[in-house]
Amino acid sequence: MPAGPRGKGVTWEELFFDLAFVFALTQFSELLHEDHGWPGIGRALILFVPVYWATAGRTGDGQCVRGPAERRGDGPGAGDH
Repeated sequence: MPAGPRGKGVTWEELFFDLAFVFALTQFSELLHEDHGWPGIGRALILFVPVYWATAGRTGDGQCVRGPAERRGDGPGAGDH
């Protein structure tokens, strides 16, 4: 099997936060399933917004910490995996 492009991998930390975000989405959908009205939508949004900000912030931090050269696989920490 041919090897894929180097530098396209993700870290365990990124996978963990993705899994946590998906789990949170399932909980929000359960909350909306129990209450379809505007109060339920408001509660779900109040809970969703901070989780979304945390996930977006974590994704942004990961992109800043691992610069383009490291994501390509030719940066200073490329051989440390």
